[in-house]
Amino acid sequence: LLTSLDILFLDGNNLEGPIPTELGLLTLLKSLCLNSTNLSGPVPTELANLSNLNEMYLQETRLSGSIPSDLCDVSSVSIDSGEIECNCCPDDPLTPL
Repeated sequence: LLTSLDILFLDGNNLEGPIPTELGLLTLLKSLCLNSTNLSGPVPTELANLSNLNEMYLQETRLSGSIPSDLCDVSSVSIDSGEIECNCCPDDPLTPL
């Protein structure tokens, strides 16, 4: 596993299925971009282990459910899926928290 990875951009890929919970092991990750994928299901609570995460982009996906409240400390969350609920995200999905 790439434990020293700090930026992961997988946007525009044909990824399908749920977000792997193993991403929560990338504790040095600062930026996560999963835009324009076919990822589906809930955002895993394991992503709350990403204590260095500053940016998370989840636009144009098939994700559903709620953003885990433990991810409310991420300074910038960008979502546009009508299937994702975020109690701590701003009304404008491109505005930093």
